[in-house]
Amino acid sequence: MRILSATEAVSPAIARTKLVLFKPFRFGRTWKLSATSEIAMQGTNFFPLLLFVLFFLPSIHRAAPAAWITWGAAFGSLLLTVLGAVLFILLSHLQFAFFDIVANRGEFVAPAWRKYSLLHRRWTNFKMIAGTCLTAVIGIPLVIVIHRAFVVSTTGTKYQPGPAAPFAFFLFFIAIYGGIILVFLSFSLLNDFMMPPIALEDASIAQAWQWVWRQICVEPGQFALYALLKIVLGFVALMAVGIIFEIVYLLLGLLFLAVGAAAAAFLQHVNAPQILITGLVIAFVCCLFVPFLIYVRFGLGGIAITFLEAYKLYFLGGRYPPLGDLLDRSTPAPEPYTPPPGYLAYASDTLPPPTNPLL
Repeated sequence: MRILSATEAVSPAIARTKLVLFKPFRFGRTWKLSATSEIAMQGTNFFPLLLFVLFFLPSIHRAAPAAWITWGAAFGSLLLTVLGAVLFILLSHLQFAFFDIVANRGEFVAPAWRKYSLLHRRWTNFKMIAGTCLTAVIGIPLVIVIHRAFVVSTTGTKYQPGPAAPFAFFLFFIAIYGGIILVFLSFSLLNDFMMPPIALEDASIAQAWQWVWRQICVEPGQFALYALLKIVLGFVALMAVGIIFEIVYLLLGLLFLAVGAAAAAFLQHVNAPQILITGLVIAFVCCLFVPFLIYVRFGLGGIAITFLEAYKLYFLGGRYPPLGDLLDRSTPAPEPYTPPPGYLAYASDTLPPPTNPLL
């Protein structure tokens, strides 16, 4: 596979998205793969924010001196953090499975899931450790500022902010929000570059990083352009998904409203009890309207995320031969061009007969 620039990788990524999701197109299969991509995206970053509830335990104890409240808050935050960590491990594993589905044009999640049951652990553990450290770097200053601004200090006196404090707090929270966005984008790009060597050759974290660093040193401009285009394309794709979803939401809402109003009018006409009408309306919304919205939301969002995954694969495919060979093997050959019926007969009638220049 030849090396593609960041702009050249867009067209084959669109074609790969069509191959993975829509050839063949079946409502169940297409939605399953789209939903898999949407869910797997949540395994990119690990932010154990609930751990910072522990920093507020002294303040919680002062506000509610009962010991069971403090212990309950501590136990609840730790329990939710553990559950979040377990969920993140599953989602990170699913990311590897979805990588295999897009690279191999797979149709089933279970075989890809079993294929990476061991390979994902090294990269998942690294993301959890790095995410915890970065969360501490970002979150601890935030906890300190909130504690100084709104909570009684350890000396028993209240913090008295100056006239410029509200503006300073606003800038501080903007900086924290920008830091979170920067960490998310950095993890997303790092996940793009380091996953192929780990998934295809069981490379260690150091080996994968060495390969990434060599590629960046050789082509810094292309990798910077890839990062910029991924942000722009991701924003445009998700914005388009949001607009389409709002349109579908409006049309489905009007349709279900009309059907529900007609059904309610009929039930009132036959003097059905009001509780029966209310129950049928709630069941109608829960059983039909909400599942339709879930199907549309995951289906549209999955298309955008699958495109970004394919864009990553084609950009890296020419630079990483095992990935490029995998993409070539899983890409069907173009169909030969066949002229429309009657084309040859029409051409033989309109074109002049061939002449021999030797005569």
